[in-house]
Amino acid sequence: IYILDTCAQVQVDDCVDCTIVIAPCSGPVYLRDCTRCVVHVAARQIRLRDVTDSTIRHCVPQCEALILETSTALRIGRWAVDFEGLEPLWETAGFGPAAAATNPHWAQVYDFSPSEIGRNWELLPNSENKLGEQLTVTPAGLCGGSVTHEHEQLLAWPCLEEEGRTASLDDEHGDGGGGEKLNRDGSWRLQPTSTVAAGGVVEKEE
Repeated sequence: IYILDTCAQVQVDDCVDCTIVIAPCSGPVYLRDCTRCVVHVAARQIRLRDVTDSTIRHCVPQCEALILETSTALRIGRWAVDFEGLEPLWETAGFGPAAAATNPHWAQVYDFSPSEIGRNWELLPNSENKLGEQLTVTPAGLCGGSVTHEHEQLLAWPCLEEEGRTASLDDEHGDGGGGEKLNRDGSWRLQPTSTVAAGGVVEKEE
């Protein structure tokens, strides 16, 4: 599911085993009753209800704008998708041109229904969080066409700071042990490592 233009609001319900990409949204995005999905989403606020066993790669403009409700087994990472025509969409949605690069709030999550026996979400391991995706879009008609994914490597990551303490992004989870309380700020660039097409992953030597 690809929504590659700016919308005022997006609502996604009842998806199973889906890849979902939602370009920068000027308002909220709601995900409900979804299972085993990979979601790339940028919005002023992102609200999840009854979402399970899914990966959320996101960008929000303020602290704790990713909000969970009765959702479990979630993996949280930073927005890492690029495609031709994306840059002006950040401006249209009110984020500013450097939103994806700076994106300091992605690890700050508000959970309305925290578990008594463990956390309902975790940050992606750093090895996964460094991976990005370049989309090649071939549109056809109003809502048709094809999209191919090319996996890429994120480089030039910043260090993390929390109340004067510096932690390296080489830590296993990229959080220096501080989890969702650490701020991330800085720029990154992409280096291709592999290509993903409809038939699966094709390794690409560099």
